[in-house]
Amino acid sequence: TEINHELEQPTPSPSKIAAIIEKDLGMSAKILHLLNSSFFGMPQRVQSIEHASSFLGLHVIKSLVQAVGVFSPVEDNSFFQPFLADVITHSMRTGRIFEQILTYEKIPLQTPGETLFAGLLHDIGKLIFIKNFPVEYKFAVKASQNNNTPISESELKMFKCTHSEAGAYLLGIWGFQTAVIMAAAFHHNPLAAPESHRLYCTAMYFANKAECSLSTGGKAADYMDSELLERAGVKSRIQTWSEIAERSA
Repeated sequence: TEINHELEQPTPSPSKIAAIIEKDLGMSAKILHLLNSSFFGMPQRVQSIEHASSFLGLHVIKSLVQAVGVFSPVEDNSFFQPFLADVITHSMRTGRIFEQILTYEKIPLQTPGETLFAGLLHDIGKLIFIKNFPVEYKFAVKASQNNNTPISESELKMFKCTHSEAGAYLLGIWGFQTAVIMAAAFHHNPLAAPESHRLYCTAMYFANKAECSLSTGGKAADYMDSELLERAGVKSRIQTWSEIAERSA
């Protein structure tokens, strides 16, 4: 695409990139909405893409373009649109809980909006399957629903990998920060994460599970694997993290 061509130039022009994005009114509006959300904590309201790129840097703008683009309409809306809407809502709420846990733990962020990307994109693998294998993924989703089993089990049977692995692979190709890739890869199994990112991924695991429980009227810790959290070394934090999740939801 035109935007990707310019982003891949040795010295991409912020003004050209802004002009390209602003020609797509839908994408421009979505990016500005995200930039002005609480995830970025901007000191002043961002009025234009060029304004944003001048102080956030092109890396963040590129990430936003990719993040927004992947949530574009999908085929077979009658089946996938409600599922996609649930994924988006869950991802945004998970990101909000995740951000508050990281703040409490005083875990430093690599870039502005990192928690937005980590939350919004931790389930991006599901979108990859929907867009590239709609027939097969519909079968996987229905099997999960009918058998009341985790979607990851159906994905593994169908594709020999899960949405966590597929999403992390794509984010790596796109050049996202290591922490965001790790959050996608290990949000269901933080114990498998490298030691350097284990607490970060455990916080994402907790935020993901808490949002799932809270969205169905439960308590934040209802879906947690307490043995996993104990092995991750955060058993003493469960009560505090639960209170953070319930305030953030």
